[in-house]
Amino acid sequence: MSKIIPFCAVRPAPDKVSEVVSHSVEAYSKESINRKLKAGSNSFLQIIFAGKELKSGEKEMLKAIKQKFIDFRKRGIFEQEATPTIYVYRQIKDGQAHTGIIALASVEDYENGVIKIHEHTLEKRVEKLKDYLSVCDFNAEPVSIAYPHHNELDTFLSEKIKEHPLYDFTTDLVQHSV
Repeated sequence: MSKIIPFCAVRPAPDKVSEVVSHSVEAYSKESINRKLKAGSNSFLQIIFAGKELKSGEKEMLKAIKQKFIDFRKRGIFEQEATPTIYVYRQIKDGQAHTGIIALASVEDYENGVIKIHEHTLEKRVEKLKDYLSVCDFNAEPVSIAYPHHNELDTFLSEKIKEHPLYDFTTDLVQHSV
């Protein structure tokens, strides 16, 4: 099994999480995005679309995204975990629960084939992501990794979901807890 590595996440403050969460950009109409942006909300869309009037991929747009992220941190909307942590994330919809972890994965495990490649990423997309990460210095798009049945991890998860969650909120009939 791949190494699971705790990390010091920058995450929404517990009292702000319901304001920050957003769907994938594709889930919104242009009108809905524009309304949220004009409202000056604390939605993560404010970060994603910072500098939206600039051409996609331009350094100025990426700098605007980074600056908006920094602004959210300064205003206490985001806070950084003091100690490395592994998060247990659970979604419940229509009585069906899905539980997983949020952690770092080992690049070495990926390179050595312990983590299997699901799809090959287009080179253009890789270059765009490199540019984004080199300027913005954060990534908000997790990578999902499935794993075969593992008793130790299953026991860990079943114990953790009994604890009081850091976050517990509902969006569009889906209960989220971390």
